[in-house]
Amino acid sequence: MPRTKGSRNKAKLSIDEQITAATTRVEELKAQLAAAEEELKNLTTLKDEQAMRDLLAAMAEKGISVTDAIALIKGEGEA
Repeated sequence: MPRTKGSRNKAKLSIDEQITAATTRVEELKAQLAAAEEELKNLTTLKDEQAMRDLLAAMAEKGISVTDAIALIKGEGEA
């Protein structure tokens, strides 16, 4: 019977080899997770920055200053 690529399976590996392989896999997955978390953080920051630009543009369009907007949010007056 011909051998196929990857025919070496866990049953043929020693426990120590299996532990090493599992440890390596865990470290790879941790690195992937860290990269995904960093990407998420960057995307969230970009979204927040865009929201701030949109808010400032809307305020400028209506002639509302930052000071007036803060006062309005705090309930200290009308914009």
